[in-house]
Amino acid sequence: MNPLSKKKAYHHGDLRSALVQATLQLVALRGPRGFSMTEACRQAGVSATAVYRHFANKEAILAEVARQGFDQLTGDLRLVLDSIESDNYRRRLVETGLAYVAFASSHPAHFQVMFGAGLDKEGHPECQESGETALQILIDEVARAVAGGALPATKASTAITTLWATVHGLAMLDLDGIKSKKQEMLEFDIPACLEAVVHGICS
Repeated sequence: MNPLSKKKAYHHGDLRSALVQATLQLVALRGPRGFSMTEACRQAGVSATAVYRHFANKEAILAEVARQGFDQLTGDLRLVLDSIESDNYRRRLVETGLAYVAFASSHPAHFQVMFGAGLDKEGHPECQESGETALQILIDEVARAVAGGALPATKASTAITTLWATVHGLAMLDLDGIKSKKQEMLEFDIPACLEAVVHGICS
């Protein structure tokens, strides 16, 4: 059955959640820019006027989806890091990257909205705060490595940029299916890539 043909029932008070779930379904099918607010309402099984009780416009719905995604990412990163010794600096950096890629793979619709919807996050403070909280985990791990002597202080800023760019790029390649399409040409080993990058910045 086409997901767009199925209206979702909701109880009083669940309209906000129904709209978010409908948006995620539409994003999965068409991308964050491929549908209208009216279509999101139709998918959620609510009237076009009811949505304005919770969201001012489509961007507000997308901002809520992104906020939830950043919060989930933060939780996933913390869960992984809680299981690793505090002084195992390189391993913590690698596992932070792996958890980021795993989140993108497990929550592709959220990930698209978080980074591909062209949101003005400054106009949605809660979304912006959640995004900054997630990034702060990487910043803190780099600072931990510096404090422990595993990374030169002069490389801290470069390390943050390099690691973030690497894990985000790997996540995008993974979502785009490059690892399967180019298997003969490219050995797409995410853990090995991250190990190499972390080794390089810590040397």
